[in-house]
Amino acid sequence: MENFLSLYQFIYIFILFLLFTFVEGKDNVIKILIKKPDKIESSYIYEKQEIIKQKYRELTQNDEDLKNSQLEFIFCPGSDTEKSNFYQDLFLKDKEYKNYLNCISEHIKNSSCDLLILDDKFIFGDIAQIENYAINRLFGYKKVHSNFLELNKYINHKDRDISFHDKRILGEGSYKGKIYGLPFEVDFDVIYFHNDSTYLNNLPKELIKWENLLDIEKFKNETIFQNETIFQYQLNNSYYKSPFSIALGDNDELLSIFTEFTGYEYGKGSVTNPEIKITDLLSSEQHFFNFKEFIMRSTGASQEKLNEILNIHADNAYNLFKERNNPLYIGKASYNKRIFENNNDNVSALLLPMGVTVVTEKFVIVNNKSNIDKEILAKVAFKLASKEMQYYKAEKLGCIPTNVKFQSNYNNARNRQDDFFIDCPINNTTFCNTIKNIYPISIKNKFFNEASSSSIMEVRDILPHALRLFLISGEAKAIVETFKNNIVLNTYSNNYMETPFIILYSTLIVFVLLSIVVMLFVYKYRKHPYLKMISPCICILAILGLVSNTVSLPFYGQFSSYTMCKVCFVLGIIIRDLIFLPMFVIIYRIYYIYSNESRVNFGKKLNDKRLFSYIGIIMFVNVSIGIILVVFKDFYVININCNHRRYFRGEFEGSIYYSYIYVVYYFFISLSSIVMIFKTGKASKKYDEFKLMYVIIVLSILSIIMEWNCFTLPARNFSIYFSIVCFIYMFCCIFCIYLLVGSRLIYAIKHTNTKDNDNTFNNDYFNSIDIADFIPKQKNQRILFSYGKKNANNNINNYSNSVSTVGGNDFLLNNSNNYFFNQDLALFCKSENSKINLIDNMK
Repeated sequence: MENFLSLYQFIYIFILFLLFTFVEGKDNVIKILIKKPDKIESSYIYEKQEIIKQKYRELTQNDEDLKNSQLEFIFCPGSDTEKSNFYQDLFLKDKEYKNYLNCISEHIKNSSCDLLILDDKFIFGDIAQIENYAINRLFGYKKVHSNFLELNKYINHKDRDISFHDKRILGEGSYKGKIYGLPFEVDFDVIYFHNDSTYLNNLPKELIKWENLLDIEKFKNETIFQNETIFQYQLNNSYYKSPFSIALGDNDELLSIFTEFTGYEYGKGSVTNPEIKITDLLSSEQHFFNFKEFIMRSTGASQEKLNEILNIHADNAYNLFKERNNPLYIGKASYNKRIFENNNDNVSALLLPMGVTVVTEKFVIVNNKSNIDKEILAKVAFKLASKEMQYYKAEKLGCIPTNVKFQSNYNNARNRQDDFFIDCPINNTTFCNTIKNIYPISIKNKFFNEASSSSIMEVRDILPHALRLFLISGEAKAIVETFKNNIVLNTYSNNYMETPFIILYSTLIVFVLLSIVVMLFVYKYRKHPYLKMISPCICILAILGLVSNTVSLPFYGQFSSYTMCKVCFVLGIIIRDLIFLPMFVIIYRIYYIYSNESRVNFGKKLNDKRLFSYIGIIMFVNVSIGIILVVFKDFYVININCNHRRYFRGEFEGSIYYSYIYVVYYFFISLSSIVMIFKTGKASKKYDEFKLMYVIIVLSILSIIMEWNCFTLPARNFSIYFSIVCFIYMFCCIFCIYLLVGSRLIYAIKHTNTKDNDNTFNNDYFNSIDIADFIPKQKNQRILFSYGKKNANNNINNYSNSVSTVGGNDFLLNNSNNYFFNQDLALFCKSENSKINLIDNMK
């Protein structure tokens, strides 16, 4: 027994030990998500990771909370294809960037990473007055940084000093005074060249211009005298015709090169014209033609070879330079140590002309959805961003630390005498001295800094794609419109004076006037028996809804303010209800008449006032829900990105679920209406009520199509396509109005009963009791009126026979209390008999 207890205790302790080890091991692994490196960086990425891990162990060896923790790096995207949804596939242009966004989103939501190292184009990249539709949905209608841990409350520790970082860089990781990202490293473009280039060595580095570097003949001449073998080798290589090797296959690099070229042109222009703005350059077609010429001269590409040049990636570009196919290579400053070592220190670096370069800042961020204690993760983040870690990386890897002090204008950068670093940790004094004259240009702060500018994420997605199209096609107008659209609000309303829009608005006015006339006529003849059956006043509501929806279409997507988007949201509910609810009530009324078990029913159930109250109650509930959402939900104004125009709509957190609910709601109304029409059987088809089913089907299809038509129309000749779509919708609405009241109204106008119209007493009675309520449902009976003269006698005779048959035993006809009904029915039959006699006399 004792042996059994000892064995039991041993097993129990062993299981506890395993569980403890498993839990501890699981919690001690800190997963860090980083962007998948390019092929140059991937050659030493694992070495970089090991160096970071080694320094991290050294920094945490005396920390009880962290000494047993381990770092694990995971890449994003993990594969070339990440799952996406319809909205991303439709509205995001860059497939690689879409995969990257999807990967980060999935890792954050699934808590599969604890820390993230992201650049400045991502951390607050979605913030804009007008947000992007696909990106907004991707992160669940929340700001991206709402998924990150606020680090302010973790700073007040003696071992968490952040004063080491440059204030400007530290500020880039903060939003509204709250720190979400700690500076990790910075990077920027430099020009690498071979040390045996006498031409470059003789140029004063601070005065170098792009024009000095684009003359390939000067590089050829110097190479002839120094190394004839190399020159002969280069003559046989197609890329030797160009001075530069550039990784234009990378969209980030293409956008950076364009930004740096524009910054350089702006710097030159500001010397002679201090009032010049970058937006002036981006609004000029000539500027883009100059950029294309710059790309062709720097790469030596002809128009036919441009597509090939635009597919060269970082590793290919570097290999071309390394093999001396090109004398110059534009690459990242962080490559410096690897490039210097690979070329036996026979390579040097210089800044881009005027020191203008795009600086990429990377930050350590804590995933707020991580399962690990946030205090632990904050401590890890501060260790990775510490001065000791940054200097160690700079020494071992050549990484640029975040204590660099960039200048804010060209003159200060060129004439700078102070230290670039407090102390330069990079083991290359020449390199440190070179980059101290850098002038950073921010694509967000310099280019897209207007209140209505696109978010930097949207810019990153759209502009590289647009630049590629321009370089290949040469269509400058399209690229200018794209940039203008992303810098300053540009909707299709700006082109309202175009001929197609003038024709559209003129036609809309005519359509509205005609619809008003139709509604007035329907109201005028509302007491005619042939119209009363379908409740004329309710039909007027449906027509009003169709007109309102048609008129609102040209203005759809133009309002970019929060207030107007909220107003449009509520108006949308009202307009949709004005269309679908009256149609449903009309069909229900007809269905009730034909399906009622009694021969005649004139109760209050189908009275217009009661039907109006039903519509009013439902609309009140729907509008109240809309107002509650508007008041208590945070609305976002989002745009469906388009290269040339933007379309705006209001969204809120959870609006996708609201969309599902209202789609089900209107689908139920449409389906119920169709079912009721079918249930009335042959009678409905015989009496033309079957047409109402077509109205419901057409309206349902149009509502779905028009929801998205603006977002998918071609940008070229947009006004023509958009006007055509509006015309189609308008004519469909006219067709629906005709199906609803057209034929009945025409008949009522042609067959006016003057005696009834003049009899005020009878008309008042008709307001309370509808003659349509007394239509029997027998299949062998005929409609009271016929469009053709041929069947007029037969129809009325059948009706008269029916009345005479009923008269003998129906309590309504024999009951003295129903005097008014009997009087109206007698007048009605008398009128019809007089018409028959008139027809007989005409024969």
